[in-house]
Amino acid sequence: MRIGLFTDTYKPSINGIVFVAESLKTQLESMGHEVYVFCPAKSIRPSKHADILQETDHFIRFPSVKGAFYDDYDTSLFFPPMVLRKIRQLDLDIIHVLTPGQVGLIGIQSAWKTDTPFIIQHCTDIYEFSEHYPATLPGALALVGLVVPFTVKLKGKDIRELAKLYRPRRGATVWNKDIIEKTVTVIYSKADAVIAVSDETKHQLEAIGVRRPIKVIYNMIDTSRYHFLAKDRQKSRRDLGIDPTKTVVLGNGQVQPRKRVDTFINIAKRLPDMQFIWIGGMPFGKAAASYSDMQKLVDSAPSNVKFTGVVDLEKVRQYFATGDIFVMTSDQETFGLAIIEAAASGLPVVLRDIADYDNTFRNDALVCQESEFVEAVTKLAGDRSYYEQMQAHSASIARRFDSRSVTDQLLSLYRSCLEK
Repeated sequence: MRIGLFTDTYKPSINGIVFVAESLKTQLESMGHEVYVFCPAKSIRPSKHADILQETDHFIRFPSVKGAFYDDYDTSLFFPPMVLRKIRQLDLDIIHVLTPGQVGLIGIQSAWKTDTPFIIQHCTDIYEFSEHYPATLPGALALVGLVVPFTVKLKGKDIRELAKLYRPRRGATVWNKDIIEKTVTVIYSKADAVIAVSDETKHQLEAIGVRRPIKVIYNMIDTSRYHFLAKDRQKSRRDLGIDPTKTVVLGNGQVQPRKRVDTFINIAKRLPDMQFIWIGGMPFGKAAASYSDMQKLVDSAPSNVKFTGVVDLEKVRQYFATGDIFVMTSDQETFGLAIIEAAASGLPVVLRDIADYDNTFRNDALVCQESEFVEAVTKLAGDRSYYEQMQAHSASIARRFDSRSVTDQLLSLYRSCLEK
């Protein structure tokens, strides 16, 4: 098959959607399919960026301007007639949209104009930006008013619903939330199928009124790339300057409120003899409403806590290879890709008790309340038999979410859309 992946964020940016897009491309190509990635150039000169990254013609980069909404976001400047001609020439079998932004919308328009089946994958929490980035409201309204009508085939009812969004609400957060819900419902209703990355995500989409077929297909990773690095944990520690004699506890994710970095720091304060490493930084910078609070939190962390800042994917794998225990302190997650990364690295996994894990990880991870984190980490560090038991459970997670098995489910969905 010839598959087009449309995403509003891609390398050299570092986030979960980039990870998903890269994994999809790699795995689909390894199975003999031809994959084209449509994404921002992070520059107004796409050809210059392609030269720097040494990309093939299977990457179609759109001119973009950095930081229109927040520091790590690129607003693409595309030209539909030219883009549509190029997409027609590729004769794609499937269009797979990963984000409902400008690039995602041009993918939807292309599907409509070329009569190509399209699937949209819901990769991130739809309320995250409305809560933490209220300054995005003008951009959100512009996207709805200027872009959506020209890229999505709207019915009269759709237009009436979107027009209501311009009626002011009390508070930017509430207004943002309404924009997101209505826009997502309209856009997703045009898809041949919708992919949710967890049961919780599926329930969220159903709750806001998405009525298209929703298929739960978990995110994937190439687990072998983690196994390989984790074989020599001590070498990984030496390479990254980490004390080889200490128990290393890892956390991962963007430094933002819902990741509950404060809980991670509090665990470290009560276990001063262990080394705690948080993999990730604040890529959204000062545009985030929580930036100041998060920066103060990082600055106040004890000496046994290290924040890596934003690092590339290879470095992320290296850090996972140094750990003994992985702790996810988040109180909300769309999926929790880092759990699979930790499991593939051979680490027992400790999670906060939240609904998202009911059907996904609960049977193979140590799930606890906030007050139980210290006890859970201490027991894993002190009881070798129990540690090995939880390692076996992590191996089960890694097997379930290995890229090959997940890709088989995705290809089955592609084929069913083509048959229809």
